Amino acid sequence: MEDIIKLVENYRAPREAVEVVKNMKIALIIGITGAGKNAVQDKLVEFSDDYAEIVTTIPRLPRPHERNGVNYYFINDDQVRENLLNHKYFEAKIVHERVYGTTTAELERIAAQHKIALADVDVQGVDEYHAANSDNLTAIFLIPPDYQTWRERLFGRVKFDDDEIARRMRSAIMEIQHALNRNYYHFVINDDLDETAKLADKIIHGEFLDYNDTAARGVARELLDEIISLSNASATL
Repeated sequence: MEDIIKLVENYRAPREAVEVVKNMKIALIIGITGAGKNAVQDKLVEFSDDYAEIVTTIPRLPRPHERNGVNYYFINDDQVRENLLNHKYFEAKIVHERVYGTTTAELERIAAQHKIALADVDVQGVDEYHAANSDNLTAIFLIPPDYQTWRERLFGRVKFDDDEIARRMRSAIMEIQHALNRNYYHFVINDDLDETAKLADKIIHGEFLDYNDTAARGVARELLDEIISLSNASATL
């Protein structure tokens, strides 16, 4: 795994991948685990035929409800290593100790459909897309309405051990801090799924140019403070 980590840290997108991204309209749905990224993305696809979902690779086996090529492309560490060495990825990042990657071939598949490329990605991946195509990129950062709602969504559906909970909280802290320090994110509170998806659709299509996310950014800061406080408290136990 150490060699894969080094490959990811030093990875640079090939020129052909960057050129593909430059000529696409892209909407990225971002947020901490449990913010509702997948649900909002699925709703957007329901709302309009304008979208086509980018499917990323992940090195693990599918869960019972997941399908290869729909939820992810499920691969193994050897295939991740091969993709990195042969520069098959546009972007690849380590999230929750796994390498998530978007291949050039997947982007070419979406580009051929002349649709808005839709994906939920890590904040690190957003930087790659923004650097390649800031003019045609919409980045929406979803925030749960409060800490309690986030806990219920995240830990109510899957039973995590203490180490995994700590990892999720560390990731959430990093992701919110990262997004708050960049002005190209549209923060959106995901309180009602249908309304959230409708708002996201308007933002992506440029129909809500005067959208003000000041309140949502305030909620994000409050959530961040609470996660940091609880994370610190847990670390002292």
